[in-house]
Amino acid sequence: MKIKDAWIPYCCMLLLLPIVVFLLIASHNKPKTEWKRFVRKAESEGWTKKEVLGETGEYQAVLSCEGGGNKGGTVEAGWITDGVPHEKTYSNAFIKLLIFYKNETDSFVIAFEKDQE
Repeated sequence: MKIKDAWIPYCCMLLLLPIVVFLLIASHNKPKTEWKRFVRKAESEGWTKKEVLGETGEYQAVLSCEGGGNKGGTVEAGWITDGVPHEKTYSNAFIKLLIFYKNETDSFVIAFEKDQE
């Protein structure tokens, strides 16, 4: 290899670097579809699925929260369908909510109930 040709491999690496970075970012932000595994996990922990609020589908992120109780505690679930916000309040129950964010505007919620011990 001649000295003047030594720059060619470095140029190839510099050209490939943005492509590799783009592919890594694109694969990380890929929508997820396996929301049912969260349902199975919650059910294995003793939760009973109460209802699904909104339209299920591919999601970008999920948030889990628990609360309420039989001593007057309340939990409010909020979801968005086609850009329209909805809400439901649960009273006097121990509730777990899985909130799935589908995109910037839509989400769906799966509500679980559990007897307090």
